[in-house]
Amino acid sequence: MLNGGEKMRFALEFELEKNELPVDYRSAFISFLKNIFEKYDNDFYKRLYSKEELKQKPYTFAIFMKNAKFEKDKILLQGNKIIFNFSTYLYEYGIYFYNSALKFMNNSYPLANGNNMKLINIVLQKEKVISQNVLVAKTLAPIVVRDHNEETNRDTYILWNEENFVEKLKEDIKSNYIKFTDARNADEQVNNLVIQPVNMKKTVVFHQQEKLKKGIEASLGVLRLEGDIELLDYLMKAGIGSRRSQGFGMMEVIG
Repeated sequence: MLNGGEKMRFALEFELEKNELPVDYRSAFISFLKNIFEKYDNDFYKRLYSKEELKQKPYTFAIFMKNAKFEKDKILLQGNKIIFNFSTYLYEYGIYFYNSALKFMNNSYPLANGNNMKLINIVLQKEKVISQNVLVAKTLAPIVVRDHNEETNRDTYILWNEENFVEKLKEDIKSNYIKFTDARNADEQVNNLVIQPVNMKKTVVFHQQEKLKKGIEASLGVLRLEGDIELLDYLMKAGIGSRRSQGFGMMEVIG
């Protein structure tokens, strides 16, 4: 079992019974996380998912599917292997994740349409050390930026090429950064953060359809980030934007 260390990014390899995934595959992996956390440590599970807790969580994930073909009701895969990438800013969460997944090793988890996925390998990934205040990162999962209307309880999704994209993205970053870190000058760090979309495009994600009713408009591509090293390190580990713990906003440094 993992008892500490600085590697908080993991890759879990799953073997599928059938070479396909449901279109709303993120919901399946949210369910998987809840399942392994609850079985490993019920107290930790309650801290994460009880109604009293805030919805923000200091982790993100992304699914890698090689040569996937997206159809209306399913995703067809070339092979029967997929990679579940998980990253967190907090060591405690990384330890619980690793030990929870290790306990589940070689077991199967049900998916939609009678399919199953079996956990066959866990890899602790090497993270790039953030040593400069400028970096270029690409999305491993789409970035969601939303403007929530309290009166109507509805979300409006904002894309990279819209005027208030950076403003709303920084509002979300600030609320989470303050919650999960002890940075004394968090407000100043986020206010001074420079976010520049470099090569972005729109995608529409169908996620939790019964609840959200329509697709989520999100942004994919490359961002240039300039700011405090501590803040950049947080963003690369915890993800960026809204719905990060639902499989959005995971990035990797490319320059």
